[in-house]
Amino acid sequence: MAVLKEALKIIGTNATAQQDLASEVLNSIGIVYFRQGKLGKAEAMTTKAIQMYSGLVEPDARRVSALNNNLAMIYQKQRKYVKAEENYRRSLEIGERWLGELHPDVALTRANLGLLYTEMRRFEPAEEQLLLSLAITEQTDPIVKGRVVRTLHLLGNAYFRDGKITEAESVLARAVQIARHAPDLATEIPVVLEAYSGILKRQGKLQEARSIQAEARKARAELALTVPAQ
Repeated sequence: MAVLKEALKIIGTNATAQQDLASEVLNSIGIVYFRQGKLGKAEAMTTKAIQMYSGLVEPDARRVSALNNNLAMIYQKQRKYVKAEENYRRSLEIGERWLGELHPDVALTRANLGLLYTEMRRFEPAEEQLLLSLAITEQTDPIVKGRVVRTLHLLGNAYFRDGKITEAESVLARAVQIARHAPDLATEIPVVLEAYSGILKRQGKLQEARSIQAEARKARAELALTVPAQ
């Protein structure tokens, strides 16, 4: 954080020629504050980044879309759901217009919007956004399996909270199968396994649920023992 603040001081936020770089630094500071849980400061930094970057003669559409997505995530964490939805929608509008409806960034924003609607208990639009996100993600070349698993997990949760248990079981089973065969998804495996186990238990499939839960515990233990490569 100290390095970012020093960089911002050196750049000078009033220098028009440096607005692009200053906006990027402000966004980075906002991300740090977000991860620290300092949401008010994160909101202020990200809002300032958007204002500064949007003032450029030819702002990059992808950056503007991403900045609005970031601000929406902050609002969502603050439970300012109306503002969050507005910024996700703005991010989508810019992304689809300049990047295309099938761009991976559009898929990510739709997934985030789907999660927002799930939190708001607006399950029909949540499922719609997540299905659209999944369709885009599955058309990406190459397919990013981690994004597919994450979207399936979010969709399964939306189905579960909407009382659509059979649909939830189906998509979570698929998420588990993908995660099992993707070594780089080690951190995702126990999460989706636990979610799948909960659905199986809800369905009365107790023996299968216990087996999956044991697999999840083993995956977590292996993850805890893994030493990151330096």
